[in-house]
Amino acid sequence: MSPENYIYASKLTVLGINKLKTQDFKDAKFLLEKAYTIIQSPNILLHLAKSLQGIGDIKGARKVLIEFKKRIAVWNLTVIKKSTVLKVLELFKIIENSLIKLTIKTIPVENVQIYINGKEAGLTPLKEPIIHLPGVIRITLLKKGYLRKEIQIIEKRGGLSLLKEIKLVTREEELKRTKLFKETETKRRIAQIKLMKEKRTKLNGQIDNWKKVEYIFLGLLIAGTVSSLSGIIIGGLSFIPSSRLDEASKNTPWKSVEDDYNLATTMRQTSAVLTVIGLFTGAVSWYFYDTSRKKITHLKSSLKKQTTISFSPVISPEISGIGISASF
Repeated sequence: MSPENYIYASKLTVLGINKLKTQDFKDAKFLLEKAYTIIQSPNILLHLAKSLQGIGDIKGARKVLIEFKKRIAVWNLTVIKKSTVLKVLELFKIIENSLIKLTIKTIPVENVQIYINGKEAGLTPLKEPIIHLPGVIRITLLKKGYLRKEIQIIEKRGGLSLLKEIKLVTREEELKRTKLFKETETKRRIAQIKLMKEKRTKLNGQIDNWKKVEYIFLGLLIAGTVSSLSGIIIGGLSFIPSSRLDEASKNTPWKSVEDDYNLATTMRQTSAVLTVIGLFTGAVSWYFYDTSRKKITHLKSSLKKQTTISFSPVISPEISGIGISASF
């Protein structure tokens, strides 16, 4: 740095300090900022912070004082008096007590865009609290897939640290809170009960019909079994007249022989017919009897199952509502 620039910056600083004494804060700010662009002296920052405080830019003054703490660590051209450091600390404390530190936490998501009084403030989670003047603080939160969230804080006291935990909701979640959703949910439950009753009635009717089929073929199965057993018994009894024919002597009357022959023949034919009819009836009856029993078992198991009703929000630029679907 040339001596000329150093001297020029020093003169600007002196002029700025004189403007501070006369409370001409805007001119003081202009002169001190000009001086600081020439030489980054921490001493200038103290007076610049006072000028910013004077014009009401408290946040700007705080920022300048934080810069003082950074610059003092690397400054080696002139000595920084202890009294200057104490003045900076005292002013910083006054400014801190006149500001609000606002921490915003968003749930259930992060990376939410924050706007404070219309100005972008960053994404959650913020590394540092938002510094703001007391008064009205309007917070706007934006996140793709979630509804815009706006809240307002009115706090007239300074020196406070506020934590705001804000929950974001999707359009679907918001819809569930509406009157439309509650009414639709009630209708859904009524429809579900009605559908379950109708299904149960239908299944019970089918079970009753198949039970009738079961009883009919059970009766035919029993009849077929009786027919077969009767044929077997008659077939066995046909051996009695046949035995008499085999044992008949020459003196046996012809009429008696003829009667035994006809009786044996008739009994054998009847036995064959009854046995065949019984076996056929029994086989067919058993098939349908077994089928009806399996069908009844299947229907009873279906009766225990619950009807499934599903619903989902329907959202489009034209309409919003609830879609309902049922499966059996």
